[in-house]
Amino acid sequence: MKKSTFKNILQNFFIITSVLLFAFVTFLAASGAKAFAVRTDSMSPLFKEGSVVFVRRADFSDLKAGNIVSVKFADGSGVFTHRITGIDAENKTISTKGDNNNSDDPEQSGAAQIIGRYWFSLPVIGFLSLRIKSDAIVFFLIAVAAALFITRLVIQSKNKANG
Repeated sequence: MKKSTFKNILQNFFIITSVLLFAFVTFLAASGAKAFAVRTDSMSPLFKEGSVVFVRRADFSDLKAGNIVSVKFADGSGVFTHRITGIDAENKTISTKGDNNNSDDPEQSGAAQIIGRYWFSLPVIGFLSLRIKSDAIVFFLIAVAAALFITRLVIQSKNKANG
């Protein structure tokens, strides 16, 4: 009896966690948010390496010094998230700096490079995406988890139908 109670608790926990995760992902998609894993401590202590930063699109005209933004590198090689230290409205560029850095970033960023303004962050959960370099591996792991979940639901349905 105790083993079956523990099994039920574990199953319920898994189902509730899956539903909450689905609701969270749906909410993020509906809000237009984008997520980025933090690769360095340049914005410490606000967020540290391994955190995930969520940003939402913002018009250039709505940005101001002190806002935190995620920006594409000029060469397209990646994304960084830093605080705006200055805005050149005429040239539509911003100067940025990591809170934990001693000086501004060496190059200004153009309006087209700005992905969005900081919305919120979650600590630690970005470590997995930083360690897994291939999108195919991430997709495979998600597919395996989904397959296990669906298989479990099918087995539960059959067991209930059989008595």
